Formats: sequence, C-alpha cells, structure tokens
Amino acid sequence: MVREVLLICGIASSLLYVATTILGAMRWKGYSSTSQTVSELSAIGAPSRPLVVPLFLTYSVLVFGALAGLDAPRIEENLPTLRVGVIERVSIFGSLLGFAVLAIRLLRAEGTTSPSQLERPTTIPQGIAR
Repeated sequence: MVREVLLICGIASSLLYVATTILGAMRWKGYSSTSQTVSELSAIGAPSRPLVVPLFLTYSVLVFGALAGLDAPRIEENLPTLRVGVIERVSIFGSLLGFAVLAIRLLRAEGTTSPSQLERPTTIPQGIAR
C-alpha cells in the first residue's frame, strides 16, 4: 500500500511540475522558457509567482517538501533560510536517483531476456486449429 502511494505521488509530482512550468510561463508575458530559468517563475515580483508558488509547494510535498514548507514563511518574506537549499537538493537529487535506478533496472531486465524468449513459435501446438 505504501509503495503504491509513493509511486502515485511520484507520478503526480512529475506531472504537476511540468504543468506548473508551462502555466507559469503562460502567465508571464515576455517570459522565455529558452533563456530564463524555472526558478524565475517564482521570483519576488514575477507575475507568475501567485500561481506557481502554491503549485511548486504542492509538487514539493509529493516528493520531499514537507520540510521545505517549514521555511515557506521566511522565503515569502525574503529572509535567510538555513536548510531549504539542502532540502531542495535532496528532493531534486532523489528524483534523479529514482530515474537512474529505474533506467538501470530496465536495462538489466532487458539483458536477462534472451532473444529466443522473444521469438514467436514457428509451429502450432497440437490441438489448436489453424
């Protein structure tokens, strides 16, 4: 049960992150996804900030953001934070590590399947009509 919930959170957080970056860029006239960073969408004074901050906070909670949320009031007031950088990196690196582990597992699974297991039988077993 816990595994399924975590997997669903991973899927939801990924979809939410993509949607947030797209919607935030659409909200900011003149924003360029090719020449500006994603973090600029949540910058103080950015027209996209009211939309993307709550969505990015939700994204973070689905990955590792409950701890980062503790610093949200300090971030909102542009005050120094002591741990949010570490928490953010754990969240991002955790996702990246998850992708790497998935890719490795898929590569290993592909390597364990022999070509003979993938071929179709050339003869029809007895008792099966053509």
